[in-house]
Amino acid sequence: CKTICNGCEYANRMREFEGKLKHTCPFCRHPLPNFEEEIRKNYIKRIEEEADKNYMKRIEANEPVALFEMGLRRRDEGDIEGAFKYM
Repeated sequence: CKTICNGCEYANRMREFEGKLKHTCPFCRHPLPNFEEEIRKNYIKRIEEEADKNYMKRIEANEPVALFEMGLRRRDEGDIEGAFKYM
């Protein structure tokens, strides 16, 4: 990573603001990674993994609604034989 003076950084930010441009690297003009989007994706992925884990616990406990829903999931994925296993 290179060092840039505050004046040059400010000038680059003003150019982007006035031109309604996305924030880019002042040296190579490549877009900077969107860290907020990455954090949001990782958060959603973690929540989905935990939900799936809890869902599997319900299936292991032979909860009828969870078994039926898993059958529907398998059917929607195209696994008809797997769907009958749960329904």
